[in-house]
Formats: sequence, structure tokens, C-alpha cells
Amino acid sequence: MLNRKSTYKIVVADDHSIVTSGVSQVISSHSNIEIAGAAKTIESLFSLLEKQECDVLICDYAFADDNKPDGLLLFDRLLRSFPDIKVIAYTMHDNFPSVKRALDLGLHGFVSKASDLDCLVAAINAVMLGEIYTDPKTTQILLKRILAGTSFSLQKPLSARETEVVRMLANGMKVGQIASITNRSLKTISTQKKSAMKKLGTDTNVQLIEEFKKMFNS
Repeated sequence: MLNRKSTYKIVVADDHSIVTSGVSQVISSHSNIEIAGAAKTIESLFSLLEKQECDVLICDYAFADDNKPDGLLLFDRLLRSFPDIKVIAYTMHDNFPSVKRALDLGLHGFVSKASDLDCLVAAINAVMLGEIYTDPKTTQILLKRILAGTSFSLQKPLSARETEVVRMLANGMKVGQIASITNRSLKTISTQKKSAMKKLGTDTNVQLIEEFKKMFNS
């Protein structure tokens, strides 16, 4: 069913004021868009969304105050906390694995910061009509990988936390270090690593990292 609201309330979240002000200025020039608020930190973003009506959230992938190394966890938390809000990623992290995982999580749109700001207006209108939107640059990234034979979705996709653990392992970190950084127990990290190994059909850390890079690296 088409969304028949005459005005869409938008929240913009980015830890750079120049981005929030620039985006707000451009998209608010359209008669059907109203800026409901802006946030520069994760804490202020959640506080704002809890009290402010919002139809669409335009949100960066990473924030300076985020102590989690994987911005996908932020998107996952947002989608679970505010299921009625359409979430559009607006980020420089426009490589294939980031785009794929974001869309797998259930994001409604993905716009690269390298794209024209008018793409955000198109994204807002599209997601409010129930569509999934990616800007032309991001669409090309997806199409190139699909045409190259890379499956867009895994048979058993890794969860956001499994992806985070394997990515950190691939960056040379040990299980103990990952547990400390993510504030999870050694047992939890080990379980998530074993689950990822099972899903990717690997038996060793070396195989796990190789398969992860093969399937997710841009």
C-alpha cells in the first residue's frame, strides 16, 4: 500500500555537524520533507528517536563515540528498537560487504556519501513507498559482484555479531582481545566463531578467514 502522508518527518544522524546541516538544508527544500531533528552521537540519537516522531532516519555507519568496531551493530540495534522507522544508511563505507550486510540486516536504503545529495530525496520517497533504495553508485557495486558470480545472499548468512568476530579475527586479533573490546565473554566469542565456521564450512581459523575474505571482501 502506498504511503499517503503529505509530509515525511526526517531525522539526520552523523557525528560531523557539516554533514547534518548540509543534508538537512538540501532535503528540507522539498515541500514533502520536514527535518524533525539531528543527532551527532549515538546516545543523543536514541534519546531523540524515543521522544520525536520520525518516519525516516538518515544515519551514518560509524560515530566517534561508538566503542563497537562494527557499525552494523548500530543499524541492528536501531531496527530492533524502532521497527516503524525507515532507516537509510548514508556513509562512505560503500564497499560490497558493508552494503550487503546492511541490506541483509533489513535496512530500507543505502546511499553513498560520494553520490549527489538529491539521491537522499529519492531514497526517502522510495522507502516511504515500501521500496528498497540504493543510489546509482551503490547499485553498480552490487551489480558488478552479482554479474561476477558472487552470491548476493549466503545460504546461512552470518549474524552481525558473527561477522564482527570474523572481521576482527581477519584483522589479526585474538579471541581474548575481541572479548575485551566487545565486552562479551570468551565463551560467547568462541561460540560465535564456531557458528561462523559451521556456516562457512570451515574447520580452522585460517580457512575461516580465507573464506570470509573470499565472500565478503571488496
